[in-house]
Amino acid sequence: MNETIYGLIGLIFGSGISFIIFKRQTWGEIVSKNRMEWINNFREEVSKVLLPVELNIQRSNDDSIPNTDETTCSILKDGFYSKNKLLTRLNINHGANIDANQKLAELLDEYSIKNFHNLDDKWGKQVIFLTKMILEPEWRRVKKEAKGVDQK
Repeated sequence: MNETIYGLIGLIFGSGISFIIFKRQTWGEIVSKNRMEWINNFREEVSKVLLPVELNIQRSNDDSIPNTDETTCSILKDGFYSKNKLLTRLNINHGANIDANQKLAELLDEYSIKNFHNLDDKWGKQVIFLTKMILEPEWRRVKKEAKGVDQK
């Protein structure tokens, strides 16, 4: 009789421990995967915003690059679309890196049809710098979550 009770207690205890470990691993994998996807999407959108600026810089150095061809219009359209996606992802009111989020939002506001040709390499480098400031803490969280450290 005692053996059955001890066996049952062991089974319950072992099942509970297994469930906790499984839950922690699954949570870390899912959250890390989603956060990594968010980081990669953010990087991709920044790249799409920077591509028309880079094309504009190259055009200023090489008159043979067409100014209104179909590819250029498509790149420019994608850049404006990505700008809007980035603006909706930035949390400028609270959270980590509020200053970087606000400054990036201000830089992205300069990205307009009227002002597009005035954007230069300095503007692009500022966007990249601020993007790194925003994404670096997120990347650290991914690493913690993957280890099961930063669970809520």
